[in-house]
Amino acid sequence: MFFGIAIGMWFQGIDGLMAWAGGFVVGILVLMPFFALRFMGGGDVKLMGVVGGLVGAPAVIPIALYTFIAGGVLAVIAIVATRSTALAADNLRAMVLSFGMRTTQEPGNTAPRLAQTAHRLPYALAIALGALTWLSMGG
Repeated sequence: MFFGIAIGMWFQGIDGLMAWAGGFVVGILVLMPFFALRFMGGGDVKLMGVVGGLVGAPAVIPIALYTFIAGGVLAVIAIVATRSTALAADNLRAMVLSFGMRTTQEPGNTAPRLAQTAHRLPYALAIALGALTWLSMGG
């Protein structure tokens, strides 16, 4: 993180610092809803912030889209490799019902609990693949 700030300031002065800060904030904001819903860890959110700081705010949205695609592909691979398709489907159903119950905020609604995690996916790999895909597309 500090490396990105230093490079931005070295080459562009205060404008580089402001560009880095803008990218960092946009990167954080893109993944913050998923962290708030407990779909993602805080480290992944901070990593996307650092990526945003290094590439700038305008590049964060395309990188996030590539990241979501890579994350989906990696999730399917992990589910198939661990043979946990039924458990993943049950967890997805529970998450959707839980989200619906949180938005209605009716008293007495209790969200279904997940029995166990089908597979934990380190999203840093998806973020790296998203950033590399963006770079390979001429970003």
